[in-house]
Amino acid sequence: MMAETTAGAGVDQLVANAKLAYESAFAGVMMIGAVLLFVLSFVLAMTFRPKQGEPEVAAWSH
Repeated sequence: MMAETTAGAGVDQLVANAKLAYESAFAGVMMIGAVLLFVLSFVLAMTFRPKQGEPEVAAWSH
């Protein structure tokens, strides 16, 4: 492995860095998406929760 030329090692390093950057960016996007999904579900739950004094049964179930 050390017998490679310095240019080949540099290209390999660039490829490894690009893969690492892509994977970490993908993980970051997925984490942001998970947080946004949680926030959105919480906002929807708060928006459509039953009003005080109303029964817990949804209007479309009867």
